[in-house]
Amino acid sequence: MLQAQTAQAEEMLWNLMPDHQERGALARRVAQQERQQSRDALAGHLLQRARSYDEDAEAVRGLLRAHMAVVASGEDKKDME
Repeated sequence: MLQAQTAQAEEMLWNLMPDHQERGALARRVAQQERQQSRDALAGHLLQRARSYDEDAEAVRGLLRAHMAVVASGEDKKDME
């Protein structure tokens, strides 16, 4: 059961990372459009959100790397037995 939950959590993280990357990219595009319309305050807010999405995506990437390292470490231990 724990293995199934771990696999499900990993799948959710893999799906979450590109979602945040896409949201960040969209926020940057809209910010650029807003800046062209001289709506600098809104553009600044959108750029801040884009950075937040980028940070979230990087955090998820870090979690996935750590998880993959743990999985690889466990597989190495099994190979040694």
